Amino acid sequence: MPNARRATVIVLDGVGAGEAPDAASYGDVGSDTLSNTARAVGGFELPALESLGLGRIKPILGVNPNVSPTGA
Repeated sequence: MPNARRATVIVLDGVGAGEAPDAASYGDVGSDTLSNTARAVGGFELPALESLGLGRIKPILGVNPNVSPTGA
């Protein structure tokens, strides 16, 4: 298809990026799967997700927050 527009949707539904406001009610204070995993492995190297703006969500070790995202 010439000139076809494409979109990619990445859903990280099972990957937490920070605790919920009611975390204390459920014993989840400090929950942050994404950042905690990055720290445990010495930082991530995710250039594709970084270019889409992953590092602008919150601080994640190894992911540059100072990029102009190519996605939304």
